[in-house]
Amino acid sequence: MTKFVLFKSKEHFTGFEVSGHSTENADDFKGKLVCSAVSSAVIMTANTITEILKKKATAEVQDGYLKLEIKNPDEKSDLAIESLLFHMNELNKEYSGRIEIINGGIH
Repeated sequence: MTKFVLFKSKEHFTGFEVSGHSTENADDFKGKLVCSAVSSAVIMTANTITEILKKKATAEVQDGYLKLEIKNPDEKSDLAIESLLFHMNELNKEYSGRIEIINGGIH
């Protein structure tokens, strides 16, 4: 299962963390589809925040893992993360049991 955690301050999202795989085994076509969709959306969101919006952030990336922490979040970076959250919720509706969505605590 893929785990998606949001980080937020009192005012803004400060980042997110995605870990794990949505596949049950090597032949799990739906799981591979979800993994690909999640990976693409997460990388696009991280690149939007850092490269398009020019927000300072730290990122940690490994196989099946990405954590992004935004140093100076604002309304624009909130929109990027809200879009990612919407996408993850839609994937979760379509492929239930593949993604766990956690609204993290205030940092």
